[in-house]
Amino acid sequence: MERGYFALWRKFQDHPFWKERRVFSKAEAWIDILWEAQHQKTPQDVMIGMQVFKCQYGECLKSMRTWAKRWGWSESRVRRFLELLVKMNQIQKMDEIQTTRITVCNYMHYDPRVTHERRTSDARATTDKNDKNEKNYKYKVKVPIPTDLELTPEFISYASSKGIKNGRLPDLFEAFTIHHRKKGSKFADWYAAWQTWVRNEIKFNPDRYPAQKRAVTRLVRDGRE
Repeated sequence: MERGYFALWRKFQDHPFWKERRVFSKAEAWIDILWEAQHQKTPQDVMIGMQVFKCQYGECLKSMRTWAKRWGWSESRVRRFLELLVKMNQIQKMDEIQTTRITVCNYMHYDPRVTHERRTSDARATTDKNDKNEKNYKYKVKVPIPTDLELTPEFISYASSKGIKNGRLPDLFEAFTIHHRKKGSKFADWYAAWQTWVRNEIKFNPDRYPAQKRAVTRLVRDGRE
């Protein structure tokens, strides 16, 4: 049987079908207990006669007589039904002065708000985990230089922006790939590795790039390098 939830609002208690005078079935009586259980997390004061009781989350306070009147049962039948629920680990029951305290076991499983919060939390955790895994794959998983790595327009554009002329790019790119294949280098981002290679080319061979050499000299003179 498929599992899942659908909303059975407490307002349905005002519906003519539910208010119809009848003898409740055990299923209807169980639904009524779930409806009457305290669904607020904050304890509530309940006055019965001259006594004030604290009603906790998942609890309800009603006498055998009250349940019997609601369900069209005798008090002895109500008592036997509640004892059955206790044996089935559906509720815990404790007799109080003028009333009976019923605690629904695992009431949170019947609370759609808790289910929604859990699903939202699980979805958020799954999304965060997937984002983290994607980030780890992109930035942490290092791989050898691809055999099909090419001097793409992106690679050319970056080198050109640093002052390296197109005529020199094929040789520079070939030196880049040969070096890293021999060395067995591994990087998570080979485009970033190319950027470093280009910067080092200009840094260690400034005579080949006069314009870049003047710019570096200017930065050193101004104390910014």
